[in-house]
Amino acid sequence: AAAELQGRFGAPVLLKGGHLRGGAAVDVLATAEGIEEFTLPRLAGRETHGSGCTLSAAVAAGLARGRALRTAVAGAKKYLHRAIEREISWQRGKNRTAALRHL
Repeated sequence: AAAELQGRFGAPVLLKGGHLRGGAAVDVLATAEGIEEFTLPRLAGRETHGSGCTLSAAVAAGLARGRALRTAVAGAKKYLHRAIEREISWQRGKNRTAALRHL
């Protein structure tokens, strides 16, 4: 799908695969040079709401710092993984809330 979108629009495409099943969270980057996968272990049972926004913002921050796209994506993937891994949660009565922890 990433290669098809990249070919159709002529721009790099990053597909986030963290919500798919399996033991790994695999994101796919398609560019004119080819396809690259970025894989980290899935963190089951964690809050992931906002993970797409966090990933795209982290990629944009890497690019703004002058990093190559591949390097920006790799760093963003690691940043997101840490944010999910360090989720914070709180409870009030019977209501539990959890969120990514951006550090």
